[in-house]
Formats: sequence, C-alpha cells, structure tokens
Amino acid sequence: MIESNSPSLYNCINLKQYDKAIKYANEALKIEPGEEHHEKEAHMRLYRNRGWAYGKTGEYEKAEADLSKAIELDAGDSETWYRRAEYYADRGQYDKVIEDCGKALELNPNHEWVSELYSIRGYSYGELGQYDKAAEDLNKSIELASAEEKSWMPGAKEARKRLDEVLKNKN
Repeated sequence: MIESNSPSLYNCINLKQYDKAIKYANEALKIEPGEEHHEKEAHMRLYRNRGWAYGKTGEYEKAEADLSKAIELDAGDSETWYRRAEYYADRGQYDKVIEDCGKALELNPNHEWVSELYSIRGYSYGELGQYDKAAEDLNKSIELASAEEKSWMPGAKEARKRLDEVLKNKN
C-alpha cells in the first residue's frame, strides 16, 4: 500500500529536507496504485507533495509536471490547485495563478488556506493591472484571516501591504 501521508514525507517537507522528500516520494511512486480509492488518492498526494518539494528546490518544470499530474489524477483536490497556484505565483504566471486559485476556492471555499488563496489571487490581479479585482480579493483575504493568521501568516500580512500598493498604482 502507498503511504502518501507518511510522517516521513511530511516531516521532510516541514523540516525543509526537500531532497529527502523527493527521494521518499520517488520510492513510493514505484508502487502502482490498486483499484481502491484510497490508494489512488495516496498516489495523487505523492505527486502533489513531490511537486511541492520540487518547487522548493527550484526544479520548476518537474514541479509543474507533478502538480499537473496530481490534478489529472484528482481534479477535485483543492490543495493541489492551491499548491500549483503557489508555484505559478513564484514563476510570475499570474493568469494561471488566478485560474488555479479560482478552482481551489470553487472546490472548497472553506479551505484552510482560504485567506492565502485570496491574497495570492489578489496580488496576481494587481500585477495584471486589474486593480478593482485585486483590491476586492486582498480585502477578502484580510477579512478572512484569523487573528492567529494575521500574526504569522505571510498572506495576511502581505495582503495589507499588497492592497496599499494596488490602491497606490490605481490612482
């Protein structure tokens, strides 16, 4: 059985040991999934997490390939759309960020990173000169961020700064 949520894989990612995470995922992906839903889901998560790790190591083509493969395997997983949106944001591919954030929000409007999704999408709208949409999303990000998120989450902190920039550029 494939173990996509293994503490080993997540520990490696959380400890920023991306090469180890990639190695672990490579080994696990050698096992073909069975017909059981949970095995197919585990396979998708391995691609998602390996893609996330590839993105963190700067292997962007591999990151995009794995994240896209994960979406191909389960287009209903909002976290994968979110992870790919992050990848696209890092690459400055703002149209794709907007599309993937929109899909993640459509699939799960209560996603644990909903504030971050609005922040990333709002920033992307701003980069494309769509200032009204940028301001709307950045305000939504600030509104949805919990008190805890506002104290540590980059999206919530950055949303206020990004909103100020958007409003400055709009005028």
